[in-house]
Amino acid sequence: MGRRSIMSESVVRAIRGRLANGESLRSICRAPGMPSKATVYRWIKTRPEFLQAYLSAREVQEFIDDDIACELAMSVADGLADQDTATSMIQHYRWAAGKRKARKYRPGYNPAAPVCADPAPALDVFTPEERMALAALSRKAAGLV
Repeated sequence: MGRRSIMSESVVRAIRGRLANGESLRSICRAPGMPSKATVYRWIKTRPEFLQAYLSAREVQEFIDDDIACELAMSVADGLADQDTATSMIQHYRWAAGKRKARKYRPGYNPAAPVCADPAPALDVFTPEERMALAALSRKAAGLV
């Protein structure tokens, strides 16, 4: 027999708060009294009010992760942390932030819209100087400069 899947305001608040504080959905759903991950994903797909709560929690989580990454960088600058360790942790936060921006949860997502396999046409909107600046920023962000 599966767990009950009644969506209550207290469960929504608990999920939202725990997500916003950086806890994984997997961990939250393993806790007693919480719905399964499948139930949460079903709520995301079928209940707009839950989707909004979920998205707002993820947005708050982004701000918190940004603060943590800034603190890590400052701790290196202040000589309190090892640069390699801090860089590795910051890279993880950047990777996780990219994963949280799942296309299907963005407003206006259209699964039937064609996906551009070749990014080159999208670059046509930039001048050669802007493309050079973008490439320099990409190299800097990747730590190649």
